[in-house]
Amino acid sequence: LDALQKYTERRPYDPEGLYHLGETLRNLGRADEARESFQQCLEAFKTTPYYRRNEMRKWSKLAQAKLK
Repeated sequence: LDALQKYTERRPYDPEGLYHLGETLRNLGRADEARESFQQCLEAFKTTPYYRRNEMRKWSKLAQAKLK
């Protein structure tokens, strides 16, 4: 958890890191924080440069599924 938090602090617009942080928080029973991380993942995907969209789309779709 600490490593992922440090990673996402340094890279706040990385959908993959935010998704993994959300998964870790969810597994620790911190559902509200996990939901927030998944939301941030979706927002980060929206700002992803066009040339990286295909690569990052996976994390956006996974985060959307977790928010349902």
